[in-house]
Amino acid sequence: MNSDTPTRFGFLNRDDDRAVSPVIGTILMIAITVILAAVVGTFVLGFGDSAAETTPSASFDMSYSENQSGDGYNVTVTHASGQTFTESNTGELRVVSSEETESETFNLPVSATESAQITVDAGETVRLVWESPSGDRTSTFESITVPEDEE
Repeated sequence: MNSDTPTRFGFLNRDDDRAVSPVIGTILMIAITVILAAVVGTFVLGFGDSAAETTPSASFDMSYSENQSGDGYNVTVTHASGQTFTESNTGELRVVSSEETESETFNLPVSATESAQITVDAGETVRLVWESPSGDRTSTFESITVPEDEE
């Protein structure tokens, strides 16, 4: 059987499959363009930046003791272990009372064994609050409630 002789199945000897490559190429180019636009769009809209701002991983110890003057409690917050808080991963790290009348900000960088202390009234809750470098995210690491005075 030579190539000039038509076969019983005409699709086996077709010469019109030349247009397949340009169609596939066009579809691939459109798909690549859509994917690139999606990636660029996420960074333009800020999703890429917020993903980079992750909360540091660390643990803190919080303790309280009665103030020597007898008019409140000293709450001490100590960085026990974990990641160091620096200007690149922390906007602010502060100890805040529930009434927000008292607060103490850690000086960056903050590594293990460093501590901060505030004086609060009985019954107040004290929180350790981390703020992202951009200032748009916060997270509470630890909290402790000072007991009410018994009278």
